[in-house]
Amino acid sequence: MAATSRFIDVSSYQGAQDWKALAAGGLTGAQVKASEGEHTHDDHYRIHMDGILSVPSLLPQAYHYGWPTQDAHAEADNYLSAGGRDADAH
Repeated sequence: MAATSRFIDVSSYQGAQDWKALAAGGLTGAQVKASEGEHTHDDHYRIHMDGILSVPSLLPQAYHYGWPTQDAHAEADNYLSAGGRDADAH
């Protein structure tokens, strides 16, 4: 039988999460929206990422919501400036 990973996706549309309870319930990680387009940072990124990083068993993933009509280099810079490197720290 193959192992199953349970992830959720969170952004500014979700409030604070009880990450310890979610992990105890079988959650293995979360994808956190860091940025969008060339200039937007997600308002809840830091709250969600810090919560995930506080639970050693959870795997954090940061992501960027890209727009095909905007400059890819500017979007990449926006993602990195929003904290997109946090997942590497875990």
